[in-house]
Amino acid sequence: VTESGSVVTDFFCTDAAGTTTGILRDATDPRKVTFYLCADKTILGLQFYVISLGVTNPATALNTTTIEIEINAPARFDDFGVEVFPVFEAETRAMTSPHTALLGVTNGAKPFQVVIVEWSSKRLSQSSPFVSVSNTLTLLISGSISLATSDATSSNITLTNLKGVTAQAYPVLTVTRLSGTAWVSAGLLFCGDSSTTTNKGEWSNNALVLPVCASTTLIAGKTYQVSFAVTNPSTQQDAPLISIEASGTATFARVAVVAPDTNIAGVEQGANALNVIVPGFNMHLIGQASFFAGARNLIS
Repeated sequence: VTESGSVVTDFFCTDAAGTTTGILRDATDPRKVTFYLCADKTILGLQFYVISLGVTNPATALNTTTIEIEINAPARFDDFGVEVFPVFEAETRAMTSPHTALLGVTNGAKPFQVVIVEWSSKRLSQSSPFVSVSNTLTLLISGSISLATSDATSSNITLTNLKGVTAQAYPVLTVTRLSGTAWVSAGLLFCGDSSTTTNKGEWSNNALVLPVCASTTLIAGKTYQVSFAVTNPSTQQDAPLISIEASGTATFARVAVVAPDTNIAGVEQGANALNVIVPGFNMHLIGQASFFAGARNLIS
């Protein structure tokens, strides 16, 4: 509790007598809490009070609800029976909530506007399914809330289990965002190797970390495309189970990326990231139509 910007202690109590500090949660309606003014405490006129209450949000999405406030106080008398505070009652009324976005969520600052932190898009594809060649992996992502890096918090996106391929320690990234129906430059978003001019990631142990640059935000609901080069393994392999996660101003739990399941150069599901084959002939037979000397022959 603050009173005109100053912290006030032992201000509210759990009982009408005002002897036990805290708040009272209604046993019959857990959505209702009661603040009893502690003994010898006074809410002064023309003062601003801020009451901050910690709660745990539900595990499922929730649209904001109307929060109501009701105030009532009995009359107070001095030792001579003179009324010093009259009865005060205010009818129940809806509280005014902010209509501002929070972490990119529309109306996110309104109490009990709850969203699930998740990727609405998380597709990973490749440009070539053949062994030992340069391959461009392209990640398409869009989050339900924004992800940012500030002075207090660093944010990272991580791709794991990029099995078998090799890459530079700090791969150069091509980063674009979808604007209408066109892809445009997203500017400097990822600052691996403390880069200040070029988007870079950080490669380690078959994982690619995308460090979000300082004072930079991946905006909720926007679609971003991140491309980077790797070299395919020298032996054939099936597409591994690649995962994506993020941490920082928001935590995106580790989940599997989505594969496009489309063909490239006639290779079934060749667009699936790190699905790598050895190119070759499935059949290589040769025969002839005639074995007679001097006769015309057809080789097939």
